[in-house]
Amino acid sequence: MIVPMNRDIWAMILGGQLIQDWATPKEVRCAGNKVDKEPCYRRVTIPDYPYCMVQHDSRVIYCDPKEFRQANLRDRMFELIRTRDGDRDPYNAGQMIMDSAAFHLEHIGEAQIAAFMCQLKIFQDTEERDDIVEFYRDEVVNAMPNLCITSKDTNKKKGKATTNALGEMMIYSLKTYDQPDVRALDDICATAFNVPIVKSFNDHLCGEKLSRNSTKAIRRETGQALQRWKNAFLDHGETPIYEEFGRQTQMVYTAFDLHVVD
Repeated sequence: MIVPMNRDIWAMILGGQLIQDWATPKEVRCAGNKVDKEPCYRRVTIPDYPYCMVQHDSRVIYCDPKEFRQANLRDRMFELIRTRDGDRDPYNAGQMIMDSAAFHLEHIGEAQIAAFMCQLKIFQDTEERDDIVEFYRDEVVNAMPNLCITSKDTNKKKGKATTNALGEMMIYSLKTYDQPDVRALDDICATAFNVPIVKSFNDHLCGEKLSRNSTKAIRRETGQALQRWKNAFLDHGETPIYEEFGRQTQMVYTAFDLHVVD
């Protein structure tokens, strides 16, 4: 017989500290493996989805957002962006960048979005995938127009909201099509302005306790960034995979409801 245990008691059994989100004997454990192939012991929190996160689902060929980072980006770009923007934080009106240690160099269009799109099954081979990752990294994600400076707190909350919104979209795809599938974006776009089938990006931002003015500014800036992404892909030439990424960027823009009227 399994004796019911609350999480504090289970923490004591594990040695005084409950490892983050580990399932107790009364909770459902993640059915997948971690990225390092070791079993995952975290608890499942999403209804009708047996994994604690998308990365542990074997149907997803995981793309790490770190693939789109450039070395020493802050060292190279912080002061340039600070000068360009006149010491202003574009997400927090009236906030000036005084103590640089309290602010982050921020990707307006997040690397998580690039990673999400690279997880959709549209590549012909690894060479095609590598070309797109390189283009994202060198021409799109880390390009100067895609960078700004914001407070550490805002950056953290925006990043979490983005990750959660994309995760919900991916889980919908897995539940509906049993794989990462661009048809899920079609579905989400088709219902975005009627009865949404996933929470909006704005809902995720509000869930992070960001102010109304900040959420509006984030959506506006992110929307403009994704339009630049789309144009970068479409301007690359008549190459089917680049045209497809331009089209899908517009779909993410619509799914995130990034059209903001001031």
